[in-house]
Amino acid sequence: MERAEIHRRSLTNLLFGTLFALIFVLALAPPLYIALSEEHALVAGVPGSIWYLLLVSAAPILVAYGLWRVEGRRGELD
Repeated sequence: MERAEIHRRSLTNLLFGTLFALIFVLALAPPLYIALSEEHALVAGVPGSIWYLLLVSAAPILVAYGLWRVEGRRGELD
């Protein structure tokens, strides 16, 4: 493998690893959810605490899909 390709893969792995870690830290941060559950403002007709739960559950799916697309373009899924 070329040195540039190895460097690009390691940067991509670092990026996706950081995104997954950030999502799971946010998902496991009870103070953030508790603070949002006290906020009763509606955003598009839905309370902020529900948006938090929806975003925290959809974010890992979107990041995993992005990782799948990147690996597919590289030909690593064969």
